[in-house]
Amino acid sequence: MPSATAPTDQPAARSTSPPTPAQPPTPHPRKADALTTPSATSLAAEREARGAGAVVVLDDEVHAARWVRKAHSTNPGAFASPGTGPLGHVVEGRVRMLPTAPRHAPLQAGGDPGRLEAARVALHVVTLEDDGAQLEELGTTHAGLVIAGFGVGYVPDVLAPRLGALAEHMPVVLTSRTGSGSVLRHTYNAPGSETDLRRRGLIDGGFLDPYKARSCSRCFWRQEQGATTSRKRLR
Repeated sequence: MPSATAPTDQPAARSTSPPTPAQPPTPHPRKADALTTPSATSLAAEREARGAGAVVVLDDEVHAARWVRKAHSTNPGAFASPGTGPLGHVVEGRVRMLPTAPRHAPLQAGGDPGRLEAARVALHVVTLEDDGAQLEELGTTHAGLVIAGFGVGYVPDVLAPRLGALAEHMPVVLTSRTGSGSVLRHTYNAPGSETDLRRRGLIDGGFLDPYKARSCSRCFWRQEQGATTSRKRLR
């Protein structure tokens, strides 16, 4: 009903409310209002969300009011939009709408096949106590590198300087090895964090999983656009 009666394209956002008798509080309450009300406010003011209609912000997920429903009787993350999924996410206070991802100018068709063959882009999945020793000769054998880091984009601190050194000579794209969700940009500041790695020159891979980021990087190199294009398009 709210979607049908909204007079403008400004999103009408509503956050979650405290637990009800149908959804009792967990042993470690998350203070839902404190977390989600700012998210709803951010979305209502976000130009990217215009035209979304009536939406609900639940656990930093943006759902269309017409599709969202309670999908679990006791789980704190009880709401879902079956068949469609969320419209977007709130990441570090910023709304990231999924169906309205920015449309970039298309790459030129064709390109140089020989350059594509030569565009060797490595994929390195970070592990515990990873010092990056196997990346030592990468600068002489590959044109780019995709890093699949822990969680929101974290690597062991001893690996960070080696990645920064590589980023001085080739595009190094930071993704999450979880395969779902976005890497962060400026939440954590410790050595090896996403903020530290971006400061060292790594490219934020956004919501792309490591495999798609690698494929995209090869296409950019085929067009002779390299790191500059990767930095603009990998979002």
